[in-house]
Amino acid sequence: EDIASSFLRSFKRERKAWMAADGESSAEALHEWRKKTKALYYQMLFIHQITGGMTKPTKHADSLGRWLGRHHDLDVLASRLKHDATTRRWLTAIRIRQKELRRHIFHQANRLHDHPPVKSTRRLADQMATAGCM
Repeated sequence: EDIASSFLRSFKRERKAWMAADGESSAEALHEWRKKTKALYYQMLFIHQITGGMTKPTKHADSLGRWLGRHHDLDVLASRLKHDATTRRWLTAIRIRQKELRRHIFHQANRLHDHPPVKSTRRLADQMATAGCM
């Protein structure tokens, strides 16, 4: 299997996880999306190092993974706090911050997906051929 086909599959998996998280926004859906985003990012980083291309999409994938990671860290923190009167303010602050993070997350996802995966794959195949990798 070639790198471009593998990349397209990863791109589609990440996009599917994005769509699932957009409809659901549960901690599990967002964490699954994060895992798919990180896998895509590492593929893009590898491809960028070989071809010198895909600079902006690679940065967007990295940024998206970081935003999703911050959201996940807050989920973990909230799950470890006792749910009583003492921690109620903390839990409220966590939920408010997560709402802000979701806004950034979905904005960054839109930036990553400015280009459909088919166009990205064609561009990748061209860059790989130019770099002598295909």
